[in-house]
Order: sequence, then C-alpha cells, then structure tokens
Amino acid sequence: MIMVIFEFKVRPGKQEAYFAFAEAMHPEVEKIDGFLGVERFQSCVDSNKFVSVSRWRDEASVAAWREQPDHKKVQERGKNEIFESFKLRVVNLVREISF
Repeated sequence: MIMVIFEFKVRPGKQEAYFAFAEAMHPEVEKIDGFLGVERFQSCVDSNKFVSVSRWRDEASVAAWREQPDHKKVQERGKNEIFESFKLRVVNLVREISF
C-alpha cells in the first residue's frame, strides 16, 4: 500500500475555496482504480493547517491521480491561490498493526 501524506496551510480566508476544490475533486479521485480512501485532519493549534492522508494500492494508482487532467488544474490553482505552504510525502506502508 502507498500512502500520500499532504500537509498544507491555507492562506487566510481561503478555507472555503479549498473545501470547494476538495469537494469537487472527490468524485474524480473515486474513479481512479487503486484509490483506497482518504482522510483529512485539521490542526488544533492552527486552524489554517491540515493534513490529508490518502491510501493507494500501488504507485501506478498514485501516478494516475497525479496526471488526471482536472486534478492537475486544481493543483496549479491551489499553488497560486489557496496554499500558503505545503509538503507532500509519498510512502510505502511497511507494516500495519490494528487493535
């Protein structure tokens, strides 16, 4: 399993715009073969800081989403209009233990 950890801070006053983009793109990501799910968390300390964790079957699935045309457009708009900063990590899940 591949996990994509997207840590980001939105510019002041841009949360609604971010959520509109995320809502619009959710049906598109659901269409990607190998997409397993996503969760988003908001910082308790800084209300403009978030972490989104998506799960993927393999790197090919992640690449398909990265290259999806509408997603690419939204990424550019996010960089130019919404995000103050961001960090993206793509990791291989080595072990998972549940209780």
